[in-house]
Amino acid sequence: MYKKDIILSHAFNRFMSDSIKTTTIDSIANDLHMSKKTIYLLFRTKENLIVEAFRWKLDKMANYGSRVVKMEISVIDKFLKLLRIIQIELKEMTIEGLKGTYRYKDQMNDFLEAYLKGAVFDRFRVLIKCCEQEGFLKSKMDINSMMLMYWETLSSFINARPSGQLMETTLSRPFSEFLNVQLINFFRGFLNEAGIRQFDQALSKDPILQEYYA
Repeated sequence: MYKKDIILSHAFNRFMSDSIKTTTIDSIANDLHMSKKTIYLLFRTKENLIVEAFRWKLDKMANYGSRVVKMEISVIDKFLKLLRIIQIELKEMTIEGLKGTYRYKDQMNDFLEAYLKGAVFDRFRVLIKCCEQEGFLKSKMDINSMMLMYWETLSSFINARPSGQLMETTLSRPFSEFLNVQLINFFRGFLNEAGIRQFDQALSKDPILQEYYA
């Protein structure tokens, strides 16, 4: 891993687990046993590092997702692989950490929307098509309407704003839990009885995702 990637990876995890406000360039440099000058040579400001860390993380997940949908495996195995990468890559992101990013939304909007449309929405459409080909799709399912509803949900995420007072236990929970629950419920909504049965069986045996099986 290149030095820049090491900095981006560690910075993302620190920003998400310890909060953007309390994480400093000093603390990141100390963790990585490097000078602040080294970091500032690559990133002009802390704000620049925050935005680039998010871009780096989303690019990494998007590249992985692109490889997964091309694999010669069942659609259920593809979906489980995508859920696993969310669980692993976003394990440090808490709801509190996510709230801290909203002040940088304007700088992140373009690549966040591109990620949601390409890496999430378009790949989800491919998975649903695979469900149809493998005989797991509900009959008379209006795929276009369902996907439009899903895109509206994703779009609302871009424009979201933290509101109300969340309980401390909720703020400290990993964001991956919320995202994966949403994706699992949405995916199951497309499946017929045979598909749900096979999906639930695979989910219950997955060492990383079995906690989502109910």
